[in-house]
Amino acid sequence: MADAGSRRPVLPSARRNPREQCVQTLRHRRVRDDRVAQHVCWKQLLWKRLHKVAPIRARRLDTSPHLAYAGHETNHCDDERMKPWSSAWPLLILANLFWAGNIVLGRGVAGMVPPITLAYCRWTGAFLIALTFAWPQLRRDLPMLLRHWRIMLVLSAVGIASYNTLCYIGLNSTTALNVLLLQSAMPLVIIVWSFALFGDRPTTRQALGVLLSLIGVMEIAARGSADALFNLRFNPGDVWVLIAIVVSGPYYSLLRRRPPVHHLSFLVAAMGIGSCMMLPFMLAEYASGARIEGGAPAYLAMAYIAVFPSLIAYLFFNRSVELIGANLAGQSMHLMPLFGSILAVLFLGETFRIYHAIGIALIATGILLASLKSAPVPQPARNAQKLTVPTTD
Repeated sequence: MADAGSRRPVLPSARRNPREQCVQTLRHRRVRDDRVAQHVCWKQLLWKRLHKVAPIRARRLDTSPHLAYAGHETNHCDDERMKPWSSAWPLLILANLFWAGNIVLGRGVAGMVPPITLAYCRWTGAFLIALTFAWPQLRRDLPMLLRHWRIMLVLSAVGIASYNTLCYIGLNSTTALNVLLLQSAMPLVIIVWSFALFGDRPTTRQALGVLLSLIGVMEIAARGSADALFNLRFNPGDVWVLIAIVVSGPYYSLLRRRPPVHHLSFLVAAMGIGSCMMLPFMLAEYASGARIEGGAPAYLAMAYIAVFPSLIAYLFFNRSVELIGANLAGQSMHLMPLFGSILAVLFLGETFRIYHAIGIALIATGILLASLKSAPVPQPARNAQKLTVPTTD
């Protein structure tokens, strides 16, 4: 048995090494936080942390799961689950594919479904579908949405109610190809609105990317011939579509000012407000004698338009604007004429020709050029002061 006098005396906690105390405290805190993280949804942690770190108007969201609980290790399954939602370009590709299908179907049901009725049913159907699974987030974020009611009215008016109604009116008197080609003006419109509202100047690469993509769209429109491009005619329906594009430009630029709420809460609220704005015009159209005709094909087309181009595409595009900004996300809209040509080949029996390949290459090059990030230029330090580290005796 060891002598009691030879044992090392146990120091009180107040006299322990400060480094040991710090390590012990951090160890206990990490164990406690890991237990809490098992029961708390990562989305709630992410949004709470982002809202405390940066204001909504200046932040660029990063949904990496490591931000959900900074300083701690996360599950690899969460990383894989969030990877598609954190990549802007896959979301933009799908959004533009759905929007191209919307234009093709909108032209297909022209004459069977009145334009204002189509726009109203589109957003009302999307609102009701999204409300079934977004109600918990919407109920939680309702006070914040009411606090920002002005910007919600503006975004719903220009992005939901006006744009789609004007496009469907134009599709009654123009072709789907013309509308798809006119959509290529959207990136330029977004750049102009971003400069007018916030003073954002496009970079040289973005400007060159827009130019290359426009050339690619014109190559597809001209079918490889300059004579076909000069003979391309526009009609009153094209004017309606151009007005729709100009009116919807502020929506993409003002997304940076949207309320700091869950993405589903924002989209459901915007769709509901937009539907209410269109309701009086839809009732007036109905009173004038306009009715839905065409039977099951018309209703199936309306169902597709309510789900994919409305709910899913807008959700993907809004998320992409949060990730890479309005100017760069708007550059992806050059994909709509591209996807429209592919859909025409698949469903309308048109053949794929060499000018399609050239146009696709130019559009892809323009988007790639605009999405490249330049290396930051180091700035010399000004008024640098020499820092001294105090020493302890």
